[in-house]
Formats: sequence, structure tokens, C-alpha cells
Amino acid sequence: MSFEHIKAGDIVSRVFGDVERPMKLRVTKVDDTRIHCAAIDANVGGWEFDRKTGVEEDEYLGWGVRFGVTGSYLISDTDARTSGEGSPEPASAPVAVRRSPAR
Repeated sequence: MSFEHIKAGDIVSRVFGDVERPMKLRVTKVDDTRIHCAAIDANVGGWEFDRKTGVEEDEYLGWGVRFGVTGSYLISDTDARTSGEGSPEPASAPVAVRRSPAR
């Protein structure tokens, strides 16, 4: 699944570790490489996700595509509603990120 269609104002869900329900986030900004998000019902933000893969990018935690591991990732609410599969199974530990070959 690609996240390149996501735009500011969209609602996405962050799947995180053992949490049973994804966290709803509002996209606040999109740039060439990242999707920037904030919580919907609170003035809390600062989450960044890779625009191609949806994995959380957090240099402080060592999460992201360049590190090869992440603890959370995005699913689009539209994709989750239309897939017929419901929410994906959350990871119980940081998830390895599959790296694409350099182009």
C-alpha cells in the first residue's frame, strides 16, 4: 500500500505495538518524503511517517526506513474500511522494515 495519495486534512490510523485499537490521527502536512500528523481531539502532534511505506520515522527512537525497524505504521481509514479485512494485526514488538533497492 502506498501513502502518496494522502493529503493534509485526511484521517489516518496509527497501528502501534500491542494496542488493540489504532490511534486516529489527522494529517497536518505532507511533503516529498513525510506525512506529518497530530491527534484529532487534542493539541498534540509531531508524528512523522514515511510517505511511501507509512512507517513511523523517529530518529530519537531509531525507527524508520533508514534504521530498518519501526514501532508503528499508518493505515488509511479509507483503505481499512474498503478492504473488507478490518484492522491489521498489531505488532507486539518493533517491526522490521523491508528496504527497497536503491534506484
